[in-house]
Amino acid sequence: MSAKQQPGASDLLAVVVTIASGTVAYADIQHFDNSGGDFDWGLGPNRPDGGNPYLDQQFLDITRAANDQLGAVNPYSSPGWGYDQTYTTFRQEVYYDFSWNHATAVYTYAGLLVSGYFIEGVGAGTQIGGLGQQFYTGFIAQDYYGFNSLIPEGVRSYLGARIKVNYETHYGWIGVVRNGFELETFGWAFEDAPNTPIAAGQVPAPGTLAALAFGAAALGGRKRRA
Repeated sequence: MSAKQQPGASDLLAVVVTIASGTVAYADIQHFDNSGGDFDWGLGPNRPDGGNPYLDQQFLDITRAANDQLGAVNPYSSPGWGYDQTYTTFRQEVYYDFSWNHATAVYTYAGLLVSGYFIEGVGAGTQIGGLGQQFYTGFIAQDYYGFNSLIPEGVRSYLGARIKVNYETHYGWIGVVRNGFELETFGWAFEDAPNTPIAAGQVPAPGTLAALAFGAAALGGRKRRA
């Protein structure tokens, strides 16, 4: 290819501007960090050891930042909440609490990756949104006939999430650490592009547009020197 046929810096910069302006469709990941614990998704005082099991309803909306969560406010009945908020929220709750048996669950109109009646905790890099995966409400843990949970205790793992945004399906993840019957979260993310799988723990690649712009500027400099 001759020098005249090779793209110049202005061409690459045009690509950068086009992508940044949204005129070219491309996937992007919205990631929200909660490593500082700004949002407490826990069960509050009514853990499965007594008290009223239905008072604590901690709602996590994975399309909102940690400091923008409504927490215990019920999105299913709050004025001003619409379809999107209802189908992007996940409620951690005490499912039932008896002297001989306790259970906790995450309830959602959207869906979490489950195996049977239990929510799965998967490792980083696991594809969320694959064929054959089931998304529903499920148990965090229960101790009927012995303790049962599919989320490892005390280590970082991920919950696969399926939500609805503008009536379209999107996939995401919630990073959690299980402490007994309860989940703490260190962050969450979802894929902007509808019906596009996401890897558990996947976050936006840093500096994509900046790298393109730098490459365009470097190419322009080489041409001037030539």
